[in-house]
Amino acid sequence: MERREHRCLPKGVLEARPFVGRILVWEGRVVGEGYFSPVLGAEALLLYRELREVEGVRYPVRAETWALVEGKAVPFARGVNLELRVGLSLGEELFR
Repeated sequence: MERREHRCLPKGVLEARPFVGRILVWEGRVVGEGYFSPVLGAEALLLYRELREVEGVRYPVRAETWALVEGKAVPFARGVNLELRVGLSLGEELFR
């Protein structure tokens, strides 16, 4: 995947640079993504866990982020989505 430019940035996001990343597919299913993280200063591997379907769209409920440091995967963060909403209208006040 490649993100070349941004049409708009949510408030509070100071910078979001273009990047090239990878979508990870295993046995025909998307299981995560990989990209260089300026926050980590290293390649990051985000693995999706426990996918759930909400209104016909599958979302990861849990995720794990690993940093690739000196050729080894080091755990960095775990996350849980507490609420999923699909097709919400976003007001202009959210964007600059």
